[in-house]
Amino acid sequence: MLGVVWLTGCALKQEPTREENIRAALPETTQIPGRWTMEEVNTGQVDDGWIASFGDPELEALVDEVIAHNLNLQVAGGRVERAEGTLRLVQAGLLPAVGVGAEVSGVGGTEINARTTRQAGVAVAWEADVWGRVRSGVAAAQDSLEAARADYNAARLSLAGQTAKAWFLAQELRMQVRFAEETVEVLERLTALTRKNFQVGTLSREDVFLVEANLAAAQDAVRQVRIAETQIQRAVELLLGRYPSASLETSGTLVATPPPIPVGMPSELLERRPDLVAAERRVAASFRLEQQARLARLPRFTISAGLSGATSLAGIVGDLAAGLAAPVYAPALSAQIAIASADQQIALSAYGAAVLRALEEVETALFNDHIFSEREQFVAAQAESNRRAFEILRKQLETGKISALPVLQVQAQYVGAQIVLTRLRNQRLAQRVDLHLALGGSF
Repeated sequence: MLGVVWLTGCALKQEPTREENIRAALPETTQIPGRWTMEEVNTGQVDDGWIASFGDPELEALVDEVIAHNLNLQVAGGRVERAEGTLRLVQAGLLPAVGVGAEVSGVGGTEINARTTRQAGVAVAWEADVWGRVRSGVAAAQDSLEAARADYNAARLSLAGQTAKAWFLAQELRMQVRFAEETVEVLERLTALTRKNFQVGTLSREDVFLVEANLAAAQDAVRQVRIAETQIQRAVELLLGRYPSASLETSGTLVATPPPIPVGMPSELLERRPDLVAAERRVAASFRLEQQARLARLPRFTISAGLSGATSLAGIVGDLAAGLAAPVYAPALSAQIAIASADQQIALSAYGAAVLRALEEVETALFNDHIFSEREQFVAAQAESNRRAFEILRKQLETGKISALPVLQVQAQYVGAQIVLTRLRNQRLAQRVDLHLALGGSF
C-alpha cells in the first residue's frame, strides 16, 4: 500500500499557471496595481511598429539593416536553432531505437568443406514512459525552446532600441558640432571687433585677452565634440555590422518627440514583454526538470525485440524481451533532485526580479517623459531670452558703450542653453524609446 501511494505521488503534476508562478516569484507583500502611478497616461492597447512613429525614414532603414546583419543577433538566432535541436533530441526518447547489422564469414578448405555464411539482423529497443519521465524532459525542452525564441525577440527589440538611441545621439552631436563652430565664428568676430576698439582706445587690453581666451576654448570645444561624434558614428556602424570607419552620414536635425502613446495596464506587461515571457518559460522548464529528476527514482520498463537470419541455417530467428530496472540505493538521484529544486527556486527568483525591474522601467520612463517635456519648455524660453540679450549687448559692444565681458557672459549663456536644449530633446527621444522597450511593444 505504501508503495502505491509513493508511486502515485511521483506521477506527472500539472504545470503551474502564469498567475501561480508570479505569486510564487514575488514576495507576499508585493501587489501589482491595476494602473500606473502616472494617472494621466493613456491605458489603451500598446501599439506596434513604434520605430515608424518617429517619422524618420533613415532610422527605419538603419533598423532594417541592423536586424539583417548584426552579429550578436545572429548568436541569439543560433541559440534558438540549438534549442530546436535539443527538443528533437529529447523527443527521440519517446520513440523506439531501431538498429540493423550484417555479417559475412567464411571457412576455407576443399571445395566440399568450404562454406560462406551471411547473417543480417534488426534490433528494436523501447522504454515505456509509464511515469512520464521522458515526457517531462520533452516538456522542459519545449519550454526552453519557447524561452530561446522569446530571448531572440527581446534581443531584436533591444537592438532596435539601441540603434534608435545611438542614431538620435549621432544627430545631437552633429548639431553640437554646428553650435560649436558657430560659437567660434561669433567669437572670431568679437575678437576682431575688440581689437579694433582697443586700437581706438574704447576698450582695454584685458578685454582683448579675455575674448582671445574664449576663442581658444571654443576652438578646443569643436575638437572635443568632433571626437564624440566620431565615436558614436563608429558605434552605430558596429551595430550595423559595417566596418567602423566613422563615415556614417547624419542630417544633424533631431525629429520631434511623438505625441504620448497608449501604455496598457501593468498586468499586461507579463504577457507582452519578451524577456518576461522568457523568464516565465524558464520557470516552467525548471518545474519539468525537477519533476523529471523525481521520476527518475521510479522503475523503468524496457522492451526489446530482435530478428535475424542466416543463409547457413536457412532460417530466421526472432526474440522478444521485456526488462524492469529500479534504483534501490542511488545517492546521485537524490543529489539531482536537490539540484533541480535549487534551479527551480533560482528561476522563480529571477522571474520575480525581472518582473519588478520591468515595472520599474515603465514607471521611470513615464515619469521622465513628463519631466523632460516640462524642462524642454523652460530651457527653450531661457535660450530665446539669452539670444535677445546677446543681440542687444553685441550692438552696444560695436559702438564701444560696454566692455567685452558682459557680451561674452551672455553669449556663453546662450550657447549653453542651446546645448542643454538639444540634449533635452535627444533625452526625450531616448526616453520615448526606453518607454517602448519597457512596454515590450513590437517595433
